[in-house]
Amino acid sequence: MASVIDASLEETLSYIAGQLKTLTSIASPTGYTRAATDYLMETLRDMGFGPERSNKGNVLVELGGEGEPLVLASHVDTLGAMVRSIKDNGRLRPTTLGGHQWSTADGENCTVYTRDGNVYTGVVLNTEPSAHVADEPVKTVEKNMEILLDENVDSKDDVLELGIQTGDIIAMDPRTTVTESGYIKSRFLDDKLSAAILLGLARAVAAGEVTLSRKVSLLFTVYEEVGHGGAFVPADTREMISVDMGCVGDDLGCTEHMVSICAKDSGGPYNYDLVTTLSNIARELELDYAIDVYPHYGSDVEATLSAGYDIRHGLIGPGGQDDSLPRWAVALLLPGLMCLLEAVAQFMLLQYQKRMKIPPAFNRLMGRWGFPTISLLFCSGAILETSGQGLSLNFYTPCILGLVLMLLGSHMFDCTEDAKLALRFSFTVNNPPLWKEVHRFAGWLWMLAGLVVAAGAMVTSETTFFSALLALVVLVVPMIYGRSRAGQANG
Repeated sequence: MASVIDASLEETLSYIAGQLKTLTSIASPTGYTRAATDYLMETLRDMGFGPERSNKGNVLVELGGEGEPLVLASHVDTLGAMVRSIKDNGRLRPTTLGGHQWSTADGENCTVYTRDGNVYTGVVLNTEPSAHVADEPVKTVEKNMEILLDENVDSKDDVLELGIQTGDIIAMDPRTTVTESGYIKSRFLDDKLSAAILLGLARAVAAGEVTLSRKVSLLFTVYEEVGHGGAFVPADTREMISVDMGCVGDDLGCTEHMVSICAKDSGGPYNYDLVTTLSNIARELELDYAIDVYPHYGSDVEATLSAGYDIRHGLIGPGGQDDSLPRWAVALLLPGLMCLLEAVAQFMLLQYQKRMKIPPAFNRLMGRWGFPTISLLFCSGAILETSGQGLSLNFYTPCILGLVLMLLGSHMFDCTEDAKLALRFSFTVNNPPLWKEVHRFAGWLWMLAGLVVAAGAMVTSETTFFSALLALVVLVVPMIYGRSRAGQANG
């Protein structure tokens, strides 16, 4: 039985990957989704279902089952752009459809779809794309972006003759790739990956591989990116789960290998009982999952609530990216590495003290307190990671800044007058006693400040700004101290 299940699952996963490639190949920026929904209608009919398309363009299909009605929703509209105007030089000025980030589109190929059915290709560029020409770099914001058509056009009239006009749709190339190792790279995984997953569920139900324990319907929406895709659902809906993209971020637990369950987003908390049920199911099935909060996120199911439906709502989805080490690696390798570095540091301090001209005081400070403190901080960060708290720049930035301050401080102790990195001021370069005094003062001050900055990261994650401010202050203080001492000596 297990081999049969494994075989059917493998077939379903292959089907989902194929559907993803097809769906991403169909241009469907929000407001221009007819081709995508035509494909959904045809595909679902071929499975034996009876899908319906609403006046708005959403596709609804009932998969069967009896019991408390559940709607699973995904959206097939994507981010994109529209022709805002045609410039005198024959280029198109775009305006975004959805929350498009132009920094991710600069240099990308695109396609323009006209209202009379013509299709033209082009490339997204900023107004000064060549670094060899522009005196200053141009920010990749909407007012500085334009579409260069793959056509011999040099004026607005040339473009108009092609049939291109304001309001025409601009779609970015998806660049969909499924690697041999099973990774998917593409634009518009939000949310065509989840739409492909729901098509995979429909296929499994049609083939008898999945038996439904309640009434289940699938809803494919077409205006999610602008906030009102899920505003209409069947009247008997009791629960609705938006199947969208899981977020990966600095303080989130989800990776691209996991199922993401959202507890709260910009619209408020999701239904507590439903979130609990989803997490319990994931745990029982031994799925790798995380419960996260998305502060700048919205979904179809919130549009449903805003429309007045009395439903329980939830949000799940596959993670979108991962730039962290596996937790076992962080838990074992990072502390082990820090122990090794600690041993090396102690050996260097003990064996090469004279050769490196390290003052005994500095040797004691760094050997007994400095390096152990840094090791403790990084190992504590590893423990935080394995407990689901995450490793963030807000933690490591003060640690690294503190280490830099301590290293600068150690350099100051035996800084000779010919040193490249030194406090060279008019009152120190010609005064050897004051040179030594100021540099030793700076050495102790900077090492102490470095320890304070690094230790502050363990107290709170909001120390980055104050750490930078403290570093700036202590870097200036030795100059003030030296000028004051020089004035006293002259007086």
